[in-house]
Amino acid sequence: DAPTGTPPTAIGAYLADAAQRARYDALLDAAPAGCPTRVLGALRDAIPAGDRWPVLMLSHCHGCLRFELAAVAEHLATHGFAIVAPDHAGNSLWEALDGENAPFTAETLAMRVADIRFVLDRVLDPTAAELPASLRGRFDATRVGMVGHSFGSVTAGAVARDDDRIRAVAGLAAPMESPLLPFLVMEDIRVPLLLAVAMEDNTIEEIGNDYLRENFENAGSPAWRLDLAD
Repeated sequence: DAPTGTPPTAIGAYLADAAQRARYDALLDAAPAGCPTRVLGALRDAIPAGDRWPVLMLSHCHGCLRFELAAVAEHLATHGFAIVAPDHAGNSLWEALDGENAPFTAETLAMRVADIRFVLDRVLDPTAAELPASLRGRFDATRVGMVGHSFGSVTAGAVARDDDRIRAVAGLAAPMESPLLPFLVMEDIRVPLLLAVAMEDNTIEEIGNDYLRENFENAGSPAWRLDLAD
């Protein structure tokens, strides 16, 4: 239900651990002013309106946090999707800062896939104690999708391959299949697929974008590709 007079919430307030919150706030203070999302236009413990929401699972990049896609999550939520964005513990910002981040391996990917499938199990369970009572049983298990960025794109592809609850999948700015991460084959993904190419990507660079375009050509399901300039 629409709240009145609710101010935006500093994103660090969503970190329960005080030490993590202090580290995160320090990173935000050091970052360029217009770069990271600093506030969330969300109301904690709001009274929900509507029912039977379609669900989108979000998977963050290598060494990131669930907040990495906060702007995307908020935008999708305004279109009626329930957005579920867990942290991949062991492959998150905290491990990256401490020099203990999990490597790009099949084992790490399996861990990330298990994260998503476990959290989805809980979200779709109408008796799940982890959810506020006002949200239990209100998600539409027949309309579940997956979005991932970077290593999260590979995660999204693997979840879509392995979990028949996923009805559509999107990969942002990284190939799902490549020689660097040879963990899945595009033909094994059998649901509608969206791939977004960041044309000036300075992380995976043009070689990574070429693999992304190959992913599109080798898709085993209906596929769309977005080439995003600037």
